[in-house]
Amino acid sequence: RAVALRRTLPGEMAESVGSLDSAAIDEVVRESWPVVRNADDLHDALLTLMWVPAPDVRGWQQFLPELVQSGRATEWAIDDEEPMTVVQLDHKTIGWVATEQLANVQRALAGDDEATVDAIVHGWMESIGPVTTEELARRLWLQTDRVKASMIRLESQGHVLRGRFRPRSGDDGDLPE
Repeated sequence: RAVALRRTLPGEMAESVGSLDSAAIDEVVRESWPVVRNADDLHDALLTLMWVPAPDVRGWQQFLPELVQSGRATEWAIDDEEPMTVVQLDHKTIGWVATEQLANVQRALAGDDEATVDAIVHGWMESIGPVTTEELARRLWLQTDRVKASMIRLESQGHVLRGRFRPRSGDDGDLPE
């Protein structure tokens, strides 16, 4: 029936059928993002998210020195021109990772570890609410096709749901959202 309904609705209304209220999405995003009150909470968040670009660490910076000093977190950078290459110098895009996950994350970003890409995508999907694969790939400096493949694997396992949850905007990104 939804298909028939969409065909009878004006284009602008049909685009929003099935989409969620923007305020509801914003609330889910706020409630899903990890609550970090101390260094242990931040370490748990890093373990869930696997790798966190610096802009997403805002509000948590005060706990990073303790994690670095105790050897539980590592700061590293991704080369802007070769997004899959982790660099030690010329920090352009700085990110944070739980030290025990560093080798896995480096392999994943280099294209050598599909399981860790799935863990990264899964952790972020639990923490950020509806997002397109393109948005997530840009945010995490991953190749879009690798994020799409991960989304398909995660969907087949019941961890993510494909769909259009936001009304269309001028930018028509691919699903899953």
